Amino acid sequence: MKNNVFLVDDEPGVRDALSWMLEAAGISLVTFPSAEAFLQQVDIRQPGCILLDICMPNMSGVELQEQLLTDDNVMSIIFLTGQADIPTTSKVFKNGAFDLLEKPVEAKILIDTIHNALALSEHRAQYQQKNQTLRTKFSRLTVREKQILHLVLAGYTNKMIGDKLYLALRTVEIHRHNMMKKMDSDSPVQLAQQLSRYPEFNELFLIP
Repeated sequence: MKNNVFLVDDEPGVRDALSWMLEAAGISLVTFPSAEAFLQQVDIRQPGCILLDICMPNMSGVELQEQLLTDDNVMSIIFLTGQADIPTTSKVFKNGAFDLLEKPVEAKILIDTIHNALALSEHRAQYQQKNQTLRTKFSRLTVREKQILHLVLAGYTNKMIGDKLYLALRTVEIHRHNMMKKMDSDSPVQLAQQLSRYPEFNELFLIP
């Protein structure tokens, strides 16, 4: 996995020290002096890890995290701070921070945390990509095919679907075949397993 590790900190000394530390561990660090500079240059849809200072002028680290919540961010965020009060700590973890480490941070702790954060980000990116692929497949179904998908997942046979939708059996078979082909599934069981990996779509997919 590519090392997409970024540091956002307004202190040049911190940027230099962490760059040297991580370079020795084989991690290339890309640094930014401000949250605004980071947002202008980094594609947050790619997996990676952000080392983020809390207290910065203009946009703080907490504000940058909140900004990323509104986008397709898959990156993990590790906060680095000299001091953090309880309300701030609670807020950043509530907003999905991977971890919060106090400066100065020990090299081994930081490196281990970065590797774990990168692994989580990669998993999140893969999940999101498959999630989008599933949405795309579903969007290509006709209204009738969506109806039949719902009923197939509810356990209806072709004959039951025909009775419910007032369709001839052969018509149901054609729509069902086309639906399964578009969803890249060979059986109702496989289709159900495919969709069950994304519980947030249950309402969209499973209600007849």
